[in-house]
Amino acid sequence: MFARTQRLVLRPGWADDAPALAEALGHEQLANKLTQLPWPYGLSDAKAFLARPYNPNAPQMLILLRTAGKPRLIGGIGLNQGADALELGYWIAPDYWG
Repeated sequence: MFARTQRLVLRPGWADDAPALAEALGHEQLANKLTQLPWPYGLSDAKAFLARPYNPNAPQMLILLRTAGKPRLIGGIGLNQGADALELGYWIAPDYWG
């Protein structure tokens, strides 16, 4: 599943996204706002996250900023099974806050 706008692309994460994902999530101020993020978050954490099997009932997508070159990873969004219902979660890398 992909979603595209003029500015953004939402798509599943791929193995070669691991370095960009580790860099984007490697900010303590972001880790303090997320409930399920290991800290410190490193390349092995990103690889493990991206290797998880795809669940069509609870998709996890990366948010990429479209640029003149390669799109830049700026966040993530997904559904997770909570205690009583599906929960929507998202994060934006601190470099893109505001």
